[in-house]
Amino acid sequence: MRCPYTVSWDNLEVATSTSRKCTNCEHFILDTAALTDETLLEIVRQNPTTCLKIDLNQHNINIIANGIIGEK
Repeated sequence: MRCPYTVSWDNLEVATSTSRKCTNCEHFILDTAALTDETLLEIVRQNPTTCLKIDLNQHNINIIANGIIGEK
């Protein structure tokens, strides 16, 4: 999930309300904030090289460290 280009989300070309396009590699980047687990898994299964924007503070992310789910 590491991108070789360090481009800010705000500097990417707007494609839709939930995606942007990288002008360096021409890939679309999906904002995961509004995606369900099932939708995200289906997207990644269909295209394992999908680029994702993930904010560790978004409501649908649980941080798990050493088997323990962290509190937000």
